[in-house]
Amino acid sequence: MVLEEALDSLLKPEYLRILDQLCLGDDTLAKKVFKAGEGLEATQDFVRIVLDKPELCVIEQREQEEIYDTDSMTVILDVYARDGDGTLYDIEFQNGGVGAKALEWMKKRVRFNASKMETRNLKHGGDYADLANVVVIVAYERDFFGGGLPLYHVMPSVVETGQVYDDGKSYIYINREYACADHGAKMRPIEKLIHDLGCVDPEQLLIPSLKARVQHLKSTREGKAEMCRLMKEYGDRRAAEGIAMGEAKSDLERALNMFSDRVPFGFIQKYTGYDEQRISAIARERGITYGATEGQ
Repeated sequence: MVLEEALDSLLKPEYLRILDQLCLGDDTLAKKVFKAGEGLEATQDFVRIVLDKPELCVIEQREQEEIYDTDSMTVILDVYARDGDGTLYDIEFQNGGVGAKALEWMKKRVRFNASKMETRNLKHGGDYADLANVVVIVAYERDFFGGGLPLYHVMPSVVETGQVYDDGKSYIYINREYACADHGAKMRPIEKLIHDLGCVDPEQLLIPSLKARVQHLKSTREGKAEMCRLMKEYGDRRAAEGIAMGEAKSDLERALNMFSDRVPFGFIQKYTGYDEQRISAIARERGITYGATEGQ
């Protein structure tokens, strides 16, 4: 009875409305779908599809992996994973803006994440030969390179010859805007993954491991409560930060902070009181891609 009452206290209508609009491409939902242990199969299927390696085995994964360094900025990886060959993965879910500044920011961010993973991996006294390969996978809301392709593989090359310079570090961008011609059984695995990244209805997901996790979080009382608890914690943390800093933050400041945190559209409405038109106008003024159906 006590447990039922605790669940009921979390299932607030405003949180459930936001949850209904979340898709796997939003890191709010993704961090729970790929939760340590529970999301191992989903993480493995995700990486297998992106790398086109159906036999790849993920042996370790964690969500919201923090890499702390006393001498530089701490980074938090959306999803960290390691496969049986020792390759390290950073999977990022990015609702990004458009334009040169937004793209440059994204490139610098994934570069920094990769460098932090490398430095943590090689300990004092280690040998460079033991440095693990690193792959950063970015599920980007837009077509980052504008080529109309589902995936973009980025590796350094020799300018004079075009030869690939494989130093063990690579980046893969998923184009979440990609629209496939076929549907259902005819879809390629990467097309199914892109479909699932943007799907808000858990019953319509196509990849079984992803579908099972999203169904749990969006269709069961326990899963909904877990997501609502996450939303409540976010709101409480934001409120506490404002009080601790002795600031009565303006609604505009709150909105800008939430844009930078890549939070769902519904959160911004809830914690600023702004309507859809106002939020979209603020985003446009600052070159941020955000709308009622984006960032949700």
